[in-house]
Amino acid sequence: MKGTKIILFCYLLLYFNPLLAQFNTIKLNGTEHYISGINLPWNHYGWDFGEHDWWGTGYDLSWFEEAFFDLSTHGVNSVRVWVHCDGRANPNFDRAGYVIGLDDGMLEQLDDFVSLANDYNLMVIITLWSHDMFEDNRSIAGPYAGMHADLITDSGKTESYINHALIPMVQKLNVHCNLLAWEIMNEPEWAMKINWGGGTKQTVEIEEMQRFMGRCIQAIRNHSDQNITIGAATSFGNNNGQPSNYWHERDFQRLGFDHEQVYLDFYSIHFYNWMGTAYSPFLNDASKWQLSRPILVAEASNNIETSPHGMLPLEQLEACYENNYAGILFWSYNAEDEYSEWEDCRIAMDDFEEAHSELIRYSVEDCDSIFLEKPLLVYNMFPNPTKGYVNLAIYQPETDIEYDLNLFLIDASGRMLQSHDIIDRSTELDISNLPAGFYFLQIKVMDHRGTTIQTINQKLIKI
Repeated sequence: MKGTKIILFCYLLLYFNPLLAQFNTIKLNGTEHYISGINLPWNHYGWDFGEHDWWGTGYDLSWFEEAFFDLSTHGVNSVRVWVHCDGRANPNFDRAGYVIGLDDGMLEQLDDFVSLANDYNLMVIITLWSHDMFEDNRSIAGPYAGMHADLITDSGKTESYINHALIPMVQKLNVHCNLLAWEIMNEPEWAMKINWGGGTKQTVEIEEMQRFMGRCIQAIRNHSDQNITIGAATSFGNNNGQPSNYWHERDFQRLGFDHEQVYLDFYSIHFYNWMGTAYSPFLNDASKWQLSRPILVAEASNNIETSPHGMLPLEQLEACYENNYAGILFWSYNAEDEYSEWEDCRIAMDDFEEAHSELIRYSVEDCDSIFLEKPLLVYNMFPNPTKGYVNLAIYQPETDIEYDLNLFLIDASGRMLQSHDIIDRSTELDISNLPAGFYFLQIKVMDHRGTTIQTINQKLIKI
């Protein structure tokens, strides 16, 4: 009887204390997945998408398709790809450093990439920036290759990036059910003024970087229900020591963000041998960090000569699984550095997939094509421009799918001002108390699992 009480107490402790619970999968479209993946960071560093001023268009869908085929036939269920990198080819800047948009065709290139990955049963993490944006690569890679600290420190330039690049990308890719996450930046800590960072050409204060991340998270949340993460440079503890977790919702809340909106869906950490044993995910259980969200090992060497603690790739996969991490993305498929050797881990990923097929399986069949082939609703909004009241009339095509509708009013900076559940198909919205300017009305179509299956955005002008 005493033993039964102890077991019950431990169960209740885990159930009611999220800091002690284990989160060893990542949820996508209502399904839990263990990540068995690899970094496919680039074909052409920094200009796979968009158009470079010197080199033109670097997008090569056939190259990616060959890679997707290779990966998908060897047990890989996820890839991580880099987009902006240091800013050399995208987004587009004016001479003052403000973002003015994206190249014609870039959104279609990203759409093609994610769609093709889905055809090969691959989930995708899109990594936007890297700490390289704080380096100076302009002499070898063009006038916009790095030196973009002002995008972080200047609120107006941050807003220009969010409005003219980030939001258009999120809106374009919102329909893809294999987009595992938006990763805002790769290893931002190297550009932050902290004890073990700050080694880049330009550096920024901790709170400046956190505020930039918070504003990007806020914008993505307002336009999508897709997962969000940040690629931390090393493993971390949720404490005041070093290394430290700078991406906890409490930090964002301290800067004035709503902790229920600005948070990471899962943490991403990187590990290499020089980091030692105390912070190794291969030697320490995920519970060590006392975090209430899944932790993904988003980079670790797949070259057996530089692998963590001399572990073979299969040993790394099994160690992450046993230690309750949400998976691993090996570095890398093709970066051609001392940590990258795809040939060293191909068989290991096959073996791991065979042993854990149900847990890591992702299939194109998981996507309900009805959501992608036609809209679930159309609407009419009037008057626009308006002095005070907006009428919204919603028309529903016939469908057997049950869904809910949510309405959001968002200002030009991405801040949510109002939210409403739409019950009546004719809705009146009062914005008479708002100042004149540009706003966005957003309608989210939610299925019975709470997953967003359609997002409609419409610019609204208050006069």
